[in-house]
Amino acid sequence: MTRQSNAPDEPIEIPPDAFPETLTGGRTLLVACPGPPRHYALGLQALASNADSGDTGLIVTTTQSATQTMDTFDALAGNEPHPTLKLVDTSAPDQSLNAVYDETPVIFTTSPGDLERLIIALSDLTDANPSQHGDQHLIVRSLTPILETTPTERVETVLDRITGLRTSNGRCLLGIDYTAHDEDTLQTLARHTDGILWLSEAADGKLEIDYQPSTGRYNPP
Repeated sequence: MTRQSNAPDEPIEIPPDAFPETLTGGRTLLVACPGPPRHYALGLQALASNADSGDTGLIVTTTQSATQTMDTFDALAGNEPHPTLKLVDTSAPDQSLNAVYDETPVIFTTSPGDLERLIIALSDLTDANPSQHGDQHLIVRSLTPILETTPTERVETVLDRITGLRTSNGRCLLGIDYTAHDEDTLQTLARHTDGILWLSEAADGKLEIDYQPSTGRYNPP
């Protein structure tokens, strides 16, 4: 895929020491944001700060293009070694030229709600140029556009299928705008994760991250 120069939608940067200890390998976490997850980009920041250069990051973008997502990641990672990225772009319905074997592979789907194609695209990226070393992580930057067009029950089924694509020590981070969904929806999704990372902004503008196990009491900030 030929990349064009786009200014990244600058996220709120999170210092590496602010990441909770629960953001360890082998866990699936719902990242509940007080607004569009792209403003926080916690999944991309976790890849940039916590993953090894020999790892692979499977990224599903639903509100930004693949190019914008890569630009944001590059801005966060800087010149440090970072994992190989592979992307599924569900936000560009007019784009059809996949680039599975490029340095940064990208597959396009028609819309965030095309879940069958999403599953196929992730499987194709996993099969193409498989890494012989390192862990494979999965980042769904925002589930909100998917839930806007798809019944929650259908999304549950797909989550169970795609979260298995990460390796046993890989991370899976599923972003969601918790202001756009009701409590039942968040509770339902939480059952498919190990826990929820609640992001909130304090009065002084500082970003706070609270962890709640999925087996615990649902208690949004």
